[in-house]
Amino acid sequence: METFVAIKDYIGGNSSFDNFRIFSSADASFYITPGIQAKGIYKLIRSKFQNYPVLDNYEHWATAELVTTLPIKTTIRGTARYSVRRFDQDRVTFHWIDTEFGLSQSIGIRTGLSFSFLRRWSGGGERPLSSYYIISGVTSYWDPWKGNQIDLALKRILPYAIISRTEGTYWKREFSYDKFMKEQLSWLLNKSGRRDEGWLTKLELSRQYNVRWPAVESFTLNLRGGYISNGSDDSYYRYHYFFTDLNLNIRIF
Repeated sequence: METFVAIKDYIGGNSSFDNFRIFSSADASFYITPGIQAKGIYKLIRSKFQNYPVLDNYEHWATAELVTTLPIKTTIRGTARYSVRRFDQDRVTFHWIDTEFGLSQSIGIRTGLSFSFLRRWSGGGERPLSSYYIISGVTSYWDPWKGNQIDLALKRILPYAIISRTEGTYWKREFSYDKFMKEQLSWLLNKSGRRDEGWLTKLELSRQYNVRWPAVESFTLNLRGGYISNGSDDSYYRYHYFFTDLNLNIRIF
């Protein structure tokens, strides 16, 4: 069994758009046989906005996963997930279903290759009307979508115990707009939704330090950088940018 909690606070220095999020998850796994593992995962995300309470919401994720490892060092993973997002103020919800297939292969003792294919069915739902006037939908976070996503990653152990992960992602998504939104917002009147197609590439370097200090067993430094590009038939949702971040993870036991 494993539990995880994280806090992220996004602060816009030149705007009033501040977002505070709490991520928490719990998962349990059981080996049915020495080579087959079953997992159950629950995740809760709480998101609050300092100046826009209409955007405050909860997300619940329930996941079932089956993993098997073959004698040739190949791991196969099948995942089914049901997710719900509920907005506080208007009491409206989104829900969707994900299915995912993953395959990873060990190549020697220092290199691993992984592939995954995700298919999402959007159950639809509603989005708070006020949110359209507050935030653009430059991510898939706000609108229900259906479509496919492919991920390919190469993981290597470098000198000085540095772990590198090079990853590429491609997606094709169809977003739907509910009837109420199209009636209220003139620019959506003749649109049933939009189509996005994009890709992401990134490199992550991490190094774990085992220190065994009082109340701290180890800490890990993660440096990540990459480029993301999203094309859309609605110019409001097109974006292209580079990104980088540095994370510190502390393990207390």
